Amino acid sequence: MEGYGLLKSLLEQVADLKLQMKSFKKIRILGKRDFKKVFPHFQKDNVGHDPLKILIDVSRLEYPTLEINRYLMDEIGLVIEKSTHSTLLVLLTLGGTRSKVIRLYNALKKLDQKKVWIPTSKHKKKLPVNLPPIHLNCLPSDAFYGERDSVAIDNAIGRVSAGMVTPYPPGIPILVPGQLVEKGSIDYLRLMISQNVHIQGIYDGEIYVMKEKK
Repeated sequence: MEGYGLLKSLLEQVADLKLQMKSFKKIRILGKRDFKKVFPHFQKDNVGHDPLKILIDVSRLEYPTLEINRYLMDEIGLVIEKSTHSTLLVLLTLGGTRSKVIRLYNALKKLDQKKVWIPTSKHKKKLPVNLPPIHLNCLPSDAFYGERDSVAIDNAIGRVSAGMVTPYPPGIPILVPGQLVEKGSIDYLRLMISQNVHIQGIYDGEIYVMKEKK
């Protein structure tokens, strides 16, 4: 019976949060304009965005994302829904209160003003704007179901991937079966590994490649 009122209140709180955070120098909330820059089809394909899923860009902070997560958990008891090397996804629900949103704002403000005592990263690097290109050397099914070897990622350049290598989030594969493993892909993966991004498809520093024919 009170769902409409609760939802309306939450949307107003999100709008207030976005307005207040405009004064921040390093942290910002990503919105439709940002999504449209990356995905030109965002509005044409009838794609929507849930305003209660707040995507926060922390790429300009010197703190590692993992340390930011720990700080928000300790400071305001906030569990981040998802995080990448440069973003945090905060999910508000009908149980959300104004006090929680205010605590989130205050915690982010301290981070933005560098008034928190958490480790900084001296080696934090930005990822390339574009993903490395995919050049298929054979059919994915031939590579996936064929004989395979397991090699260190640095020794995989020039070989053909026999598995999927996917950083998560966002869950977009860098290597797919049948793809020629090139230096750009390995450099990208190494950079993501340095940012402590979880990567599916790498096992003890090795990936699956097609067995070379003798």
